[in-house]
Amino acid sequence: MDTDAKILIVDDDTVVAASVKAVLGRRAYDITVTNDALEAVEFLHQRRFDLAILDVMMPVMNGFQIMESVTDLDLDTIFIIMTGDITMDSAIKAIRKGASDYIRKPFDAEEMMIRVENAIRHKRSKDEKRLIQSEKNQLELQLRQSQKMEAIGTLAGGMAHDFNNTLGIIIGNTELALRTTPKESQVRQFLNNIITASSRAEEMVSRLLSFSRVSDAVKKPVDLISSIEESLRLMRSSLPSNIEIKRDFAVLKVAVMGDQTQLNQVMVNLCTNASHAMNGVGGIIEVGIKLKDFDSDVCADLGDLPQGRYVEITVSDTGQGIPEEIIKRVFDPYFTTKEPGKGTGMGLAVVHGIIKNHGGSIRVQSSVGKGTVFTIHIPVIDAILDCETAHDPEFIQGGKENILLVDDEFMIADTMKIMMEQLGYRVSAFTESSRAIEVFQDNPDAFDLVITDMTMPKITGDMLAARIQELRENMPVIICTGFNNRVEPENLKNRGIFEILSKPVRTTTLAKAIKKVLSAKKKERRVDDRFAMKEDIFVVSASRPEKKHSMVDISRSGMAFKYYSIKNQIVENGKYSIMTSDRRFVMDDIHCRTVSDIVLNHSRDLTDVTVRRRGIQFKDLTSTQYESLGYFLDNYTRSVANAM
Repeated sequence: MDTDAKILIVDDDTVVAASVKAVLGRRAYDITVTNDALEAVEFLHQRRFDLAILDVMMPVMNGFQIMESVTDLDLDTIFIIMTGDITMDSAIKAIRKGASDYIRKPFDAEEMMIRVENAIRHKRSKDEKRLIQSEKNQLELQLRQSQKMEAIGTLAGGMAHDFNNTLGIIIGNTELALRTTPKESQVRQFLNNIITASSRAEEMVSRLLSFSRVSDAVKKPVDLISSIEESLRLMRSSLPSNIEIKRDFAVLKVAVMGDQTQLNQVMVNLCTNASHAMNGVGGIIEVGIKLKDFDSDVCADLGDLPQGRYVEITVSDTGQGIPEEIIKRVFDPYFTTKEPGKGTGMGLAVVHGIIKNHGGSIRVQSSVGKGTVFTIHIPVIDAILDCETAHDPEFIQGGKENILLVDDEFMIADTMKIMMEQLGYRVSAFTESSRAIEVFQDNPDAFDLVITDMTMPKITGDMLAARIQELRENMPVIICTGFNNRVEPENLKNRGIFEILSKPVRTTTLAKAIKKVLSAKKKERRVDDRFAMKEDIFVVSASRPEKKHSMVDISRSGMAFKYYSIKNQIVENGKYSIMTSDRRFVMDDIHCRTVSDIVLNHSRDLTDVTVRRRGIQFKDLTSTQYESLGYFLDNYTRSVANAM
């Protein structure tokens, strides 16, 4: 039996009250006795009781009036009425007035114990149901909040994609303009300003997106001053104009190891709460920053932090303040004093968790009518912070490879096409995935790389990559994305996706990614030394045996040859043969896989004719063919050829 229950006994007859207490004293109940009805009401207002045993007939107030006087308090106290009237009407009246049971006077001790124990059990059952309902309500609140954040995340993701596309056009064309603007021109400064502003907009989109998704914190050295300044600039546009933001920074630069997005979230939450505390009447939010060196005693007071140097951040407001009975709970999850729909009670709980995760502490002090101060301490680190520099795009010379570019935004496709052509690549750009697939299907070996946007109508980037792989195995693909939760780094290469680039894509980033992917493909296919020819050696396609192509080099795993292409017509795939000019050596029916096909140069005499170089990899050679290949390498080649 539950023996820690709190029981109030109310009877103006001191003998009866003492007798009830003596009977219940057999259990270790916490019992309070009063012979005054008004004092009983005061007790019920000030303290919480599990059970109150009330006499009906008392001077000043009877037992029913006592129950009625506390109905507005939303008490969960169980009431038992004691009465000398043993009629059924009196019992029904007691139940209707809110009592859970009644006891007849004079009472029987055993009956008293049984009824009290039943009442306590009933009370505990109600408490458990109330707790279960409370937990259910909290879970429902979490679910609604999660669904809301998911919806916000989906909406924000779509907006981010469109916004980053726009930024890509701005940044891309600005970088192209920088490439053609003389270094001494003042215009370069204006162009650099455009890129700086666009970069800040890009970071803001990224940070706003992070509020709507759950992710692990990525910690790195953070310039805390710059981070807080950016948060305050962001908040300035959302705060009422009658709220002033003041700064009191005792240091100009300080580094902490942290996640900048989460630290921004802390400042936004604290400033938002400060704004709400002013109830629309306006006031001042002041943010202070200074360095402090803490010894072990101070660190122990702050929650057993390691001693050392800390940055102290204070966020104070001139709002209405927080009552003492509430201030102890402000960091509790789901605790809120706001009206339903105005807050979830998770803001300060999240802030507390972020600061703890950064190895720091957060405290709050408040006085009703005077305002509130939140004080944060985060350990300082020694780190060299990045400085903002000019944005002249680094020029990385590309090759002559052929690139298939797909993006449903014409201006994005056009800008990226010009970027890559200035790097030296030959680019075929399309705004429709289906058309790009058709062109690739006609000549799969005409391209060395595919670059595609992720979010496109009908055929998305990953779907296009899968189709490309069906047409040509191991064709490298780079995906560009403004925002898409379908892009996952795991196992991308198995789907032919070698790199993912986040929009807006800068020229240098694009150049490095292309070079990295193409270099990896070259390295992948050159598994053996390649040898040059001692004499003219020809490669003949089984589909066009009348055409002879000059061999460039050969190895045990593949070979390369040159051929002439008229109006961009590509030599068909199929079986090949190798033969010497005098036909003394012939190796037929060689199964191959094309790994590259690039333009070397244009014919000097015929404008429609280009010289191309095709690299192929041997497949499924027979033992006889391996012997023939070894004989050929020993007798018809001379030195190791340079990789091309």
